[in-house]
Amino acid sequence: MKKHLLTNLYLFIAICSLSCSQPKGGDYVPSADGTKWEYSVEYAAALVGVGKGKMVSRIDGDETINGKKYRKRINVYSGIPGAEAEVYYERESNEGIFTIDGKHKDKPEYLDVMFPLEIGINWTSHRPAGDVHFRVESLETLELIDRTYKDCLRISYTGSYESKSFEGYYFLAKDVGMVKDVYKIQGATFDVTLEKYQD
Repeated sequence: MKKHLLTNLYLFIAICSLSCSQPKGGDYVPSADGTKWEYSVEYAAALVGVGKGKMVSRIDGDETINGKKYRKRINVYSGIPGAEAEVYYERESNEGIFTIDGKHKDKPEYLDVMFPLEIGINWTSHRPAGDVHFRVESLETLELIDRTYKDCLRISYTGSYESKSFEGYYFLAKDVGMVKDVYKIQGATFDVTLEKYQD
């Protein structure tokens, strides 16, 4: 009986240590090396009309910058006029996800996602190209044509990128990350939807 109680105690401690090591909300932004997301992108703009493209985002190893360890994220686009590949360096802490833009590695990191991710919280990312204001709006079930994601966080945002204002919202699913993003910038509308996730 005593041995059984000790086993249960050790199991409880192990579970607590695992759950405590994960910041609240961290399970909504997975970032293991080799993780890959493939998205379809639909867009409508006055100058280019309506079109479709693809975006692939992947985690490609680690890099140390200013003595801190970051995950390297690469976003590659196809079929979208003017869209260029992007590189970001992301570091997770108890406060949230801190990011450095690949084009601005000489600039300080900024808070990209704030923890804990709870309904009603707000934060601002002071990025090199402009500030972005976020708010966690609700917990929802996202119904897509071929699948359903339960308990998604809907996060709205407004901001500017190189003096161009934009607004939108996105959904984060547990253990998957971003599954949908809808935004408008300078009269153009983009609808980004997850097609394939590989961890």
